[in-house]
Amino acid sequence: MMRYALTAFWFWAAVTTVPAAGSSRVVERKDLSYYEGSDAHPSKHKLDLYLPSGSEGHPVLVFVHGGSWRRGDKDAYGGAYGAMGRSLAAEGVAVAVINYRLSPEVRHPEHARDVAQAVSWVHGNASRYGWNPGKIVLVGHSAGAHLCSLTALDEVYLKEHGRTPDVIGGVVAVSGVYDLTRTGVTGQLLYQDVFGTRNEQLQAASPALRVRSKPAPFLLLYAAQDYPTADYQTRRLESALAQSGGTVRSLEIADRNHVNIIAGLGRKGDPVREEVLRFLKELFPSR
Repeated sequence: MMRYALTAFWFWAAVTTVPAAGSSRVVERKDLSYYEGSDAHPSKHKLDLYLPSGSEGHPVLVFVHGGSWRRGDKDAYGGAYGAMGRSLAAEGVAVAVINYRLSPEVRHPEHARDVAQAVSWVHGNASRYGWNPGKIVLVGHSAGAHLCSLTALDEVYLKEHGRTPDVIGGVVAVSGVYDLTRTGVTGQLLYQDVFGTRNEQLQAASPALRVRSKPAPFLLLYAAQDYPTADYQTRRLESALAQSGGTVRSLEIADRNHVNIIAGLGRKGDPVREEVLRFLKELFPSR
């Protein structure tokens, strides 16, 4: 518990000690429901928006947090994700920071179904909030990287909402697990209450094994001091994407670990932020 508390404080400090430049130009919309069915979760089917003020047609990043599919929230780390959203919105990029249901309350595929529901909501509400529906980019960290990748690569999730993966313009996956059949005994023990233990279950939940033809462009990032197989998992997905004709770039970020790599997205001049902004420029040259 102490270790988690220290990690949370470091993450919060890394993002929030650098002010979000131009934050007065950012419009915030909090706790919007992206699903309102009779079985909607009172807090997990919610998202927060950070919008560039006075402009339209900008890209929108859908940010999916990590936490081993069991922990995390859009308000975690003392509001660090919000600081990240404000910082990026000040650069002319809309950000939707989403919640999703967690294990053990739910098991796979419910987490991915929630992400797809949120993506569908973002696509359907473009005219209301001013972003371009053709410029949706998923950004996920750790478990969130897995969920973003799976949603973009396996059409079953968006198909449930009458959409296809073509609504996703790109994916930034940071320090994720992409092939659950290659995590070893330790990994499978860690994830068995989320995904089960049968090989067919693990295959169905593995983005690297669900790559469709001509997938959306991917940017894959991981830390030099990441979890032990982060580099292998990244190469596994990178290879699968390249073999399917996709555009993909991977990069190891020096002097970072599994947690603090994502904090860089909220800091000007940070290599993580610069790589993401470069990726957006490549996807949408006229943004």
